[in-house]
Amino acid sequence: MLVEVTRDSTPGTALDLGTGEGRNALFLAENGWTVTGLDISPVAIQQARKNATDRKLNIEAIVADLDAFDFGQQRWNLITSFFMHAWHGRSKTDVPVRIYDALKPGGVVVIEAFANPPSPI
Repeated sequence: MLVEVTRDSTPGTALDLGTGEGRNALFLAENGWTVTGLDISPVAIQQARKNATDRKLNIEAIVADLDAFDFGQQRWNLITSFFMHAWHGRSKTDVPVRIYDALKPGGVVVIEAFANPPSPI
């Protein structure tokens, strides 16, 4: 999905929520994006940093919780989240609104997740 979304896009700033070991963040960096990946797991972030170093790529990998992270205002061209487990039960939080507010005009949000029952996010 990420390949399709970015295929015809001009690289800009990207935020990868729940980056884990950085697979999608590294893909974006390889394709010219300036990437910040965040995850609540220090172990995952350490591995993401190692993976970036091993591949000679530059990503900013941050240990952070969605509820505390400052997404900023009109800061990101692309915000992604692929199968991040923390979405479950978040329909009553302000995270989706904060994500929307953090997009630059024309920016794109890509969220791919499993939800049972279906989530309104």
